[in-house]
Amino acid sequence: MKNSIADGKYVQNTLIKHEMATIVAVLGVTISTFGNTLFAGRFLGKSALAAMNILSSFTFLYAMIGCLVSVGAASKAAVALGKHDYEMAGKYEKVAFGLSIIIPTIISAICLINLRWFMSFLGFDSELYLMSVAYGKVVLVGGIFNTLMYFPFNFLRIAGRAKYSMWIFSLMGVLDLILVYVLLSLGFGLTGVAMGNVLSMMIADFIGLAFIFSKKSNIRMVKLGKKEIVPITGSALYAGSASGLNNLCKVFRTIWLNSLVLRFLGTDGVSVLAIGCAIINFASAAVTGFGMAMYPLVGILYGEHDSDGQKKVMNGSLKNSSVVMISLGIVLCIFAENVAMAFGITEPELIGQAALMIRLVAISLIPATYMNEYIYYYTAIGENVAAMTFTVLHSFILVVLMISAHLRIDASTWYGVEFILVELVDFAILWGYSKYKRAKDHNLKTILLTPKRSDEIFFSAVSSGTYDDNMALVEKVEDFCRDNKVSFKGIRIPMVVEEISILMANHCLKEDYSGIDVKISVLRNTIIVRTRCGGEMFNPVTWFAHEEEIDSDSEELFGMRMVDKMATDIRYTQLFGLNNVIVTMEGHS
Repeated sequence: MKNSIADGKYVQNTLIKHEMATIVAVLGVTISTFGNTLFAGRFLGKSALAAMNILSSFTFLYAMIGCLVSVGAASKAAVALGKHDYEMAGKYEKVAFGLSIIIPTIISAICLINLRWFMSFLGFDSELYLMSVAYGKVVLVGGIFNTLMYFPFNFLRIAGRAKYSMWIFSLMGVLDLILVYVLLSLGFGLTGVAMGNVLSMMIADFIGLAFIFSKKSNIRMVKLGKKEIVPITGSALYAGSASGLNNLCKVFRTIWLNSLVLRFLGTDGVSVLAIGCAIINFASAAVTGFGMAMYPLVGILYGEHDSDGQKKVMNGSLKNSSVVMISLGIVLCIFAENVAMAFGITEPELIGQAALMIRLVAISLIPATYMNEYIYYYTAIGENVAAMTFTVLHSFILVVLMISAHLRIDASTWYGVEFILVELVDFAILWGYSKYKRAKDHNLKTILLTPKRSDEIFFSAVSSGTYDDNMALVEKVEDFCRDNKVSFKGIRIPMVVEEISILMANHCLKEDYSGIDVKISVLRNTIIVRTRCGGEMFNPVTWFAHEEEIDSDSEELFGMRMVDKMATDIRYTQLFGLNNVIVTMEGHS
């Protein structure tokens, strides 16, 4: 593959926009968990911290279902959108909505009936049980809103409305903190914590659903035929299995870690662990946010067979996450004691142990973020078994083996170092898997497993959208065609680029020249020209049909007629708030 111009600025800007929206939205979700733990510790003491940490397994259970259903369905819908199959995308949306209601309702009913047994199994003594039973009941009754939350969060993003998701779930986080603080001040105890959390999720869900079902949504739910229900549902759940398993593993990991730490380090050890877990949950906005922002983009690019775009998105995500996570790690390490005291810990020895745990967890967040990005990437390209394996390893199996061994050798808070080593070992396994796949299929390259396509000739460039910049872009395309001996009878690639870029600039950018991204792929006799730009939404396909109908004599119409004669297919989509025009041509030498 020859890459004459590799300008990744447009991809980087699009990625950053979606990363910011996704991370802020996830932060709204996680800040409620972090804030609830913080308030509970200050108002109710360390016993409340222990109770909430143990009961967090219920929260992870509902989150697991939400990820399993909505992340899976959204990733499949993203690939369908990349293939311009809006009907299939609508079917996946329908499946996600239905399962997000049915499954948590069944789980809540089962858990409520057996609540006393579950709490006994989780290790509650009589004192903790009395403190927590009402909290547990509210969490279970409101579980449906926890699961349903993932539906608008994921589908608003693939529909190009990430900013709505950001505002909705940011509002939820703020509302949660206000409600929990007020209810704790009024003496509602742990029950008030649960009530505030459930009410804020319910409000966020209803607002998100209002946007999903609005007339402006470019994805519409499509009814499934009887024979489609099982295969489409299975496909969605399979695609979301890695993300769902991550939360399921957190359920078992939380139960196992609490029981193990309680046995070796006592109640104080569990309180320290609760603070470490709160930091992990809070930081998960970034740890998982970068991967969650990246996978819909990769899914669509994978559907379009744009391997260069996949590489740019992944590299951009890794670069951005490095800056954020290293900065966050430094801040947490410097202010570890202050963070520990903010949770209501007063004993000097416990503050020291909690500060150590915070520092070890802070360092582990960096490799954990990288692993999550690769797991989401592998999910987007259909490597679901690999993604599931890496998820189970770093979320549960390696944690169980390595921390268990450490505590048996050294029963101290230093077991937290295993959180770092777990991620490094898991990445080594991932790298080994990619080597195995490439050895098995010589057509794949790098750890991203993109196809080599050695006979493909590729061009990528960005224009600001001004007339002069568009003309300069056309000159670069002419140089590209000449240098690579790209010549087909009846097809003038520079003309196609010129007409499409000028048309989109005139109708979309106007005075806001935010940029036009052009990619050209030549594989044997197939030429694909992809043009993306922001600005106002404008469909050149419907515009062309309308102008032809009224027999307009505009210059723009004349240019599009020339493009239409050369093209075998012209498609327009609105993805991630961008205009996307794809022109396919079949050439003959």
